[in-house]
Amino acid sequence: MKTQHTALLSVLISLSAASLTVVSAHADDIPVRGPMSFSTYDSDGNGVITQEEFNAAHAQRMQTNSAAGMPMKGMANAPMFSDFDSNGDGTLSADELRSGQLAQQQKNQSQMQQNKQQNKQMMQQQNKQMQQNKQQNKQMMQQQNKQMQQNKQQIQQNQQQKNQLQQNQQ
Repeated sequence: MKTQHTALLSVLISLSAASLTVVSAHADDIPVRGPMSFSTYDSDGNGVITQEEFNAAHAQRMQTNSAAGMPMKGMANAPMFSDFDSNGDGTLSADELRSGQLAQQQKNQSQMQQNKQQNKQMMQQQNKQMQQNKQQNKQMMQQQNKQMQQNKQQIQQNQQQKNQLQQNQQ
């Protein structure tokens, strides 16, 4: 899966200036994030999206977002053309794009829910560990206080013995 995304990124980055020029006329139509409209992808207006149009639109989005200094944190999870081309004919219809985008949104929402649940579990584990650490620290402090009291008593006894020895020597 990572190699597919790496390959996609390589293809997107290595697109020629000519393919970027085709999309640049639509640069204002490309949203910063989220699903792009069919017309944004279909740069030649023939009613289908080719892999080149798909990649060019994504490359234009990357270029625009990069130039604006926006983070590219979601690019590793960006869907590939093949994820949308359900009938395998090498082009995307409006229905295929819509279905693919919906599936991608559902996948993203599911991943967000999983992340939220994992974060919640981690927080619970951290809170539990903090409570255990607090209890251990409390026990250590009690033991140290007890040891200090014993030491104090021992010092007092030693002082008393010293005083008695001094009195006996006089």
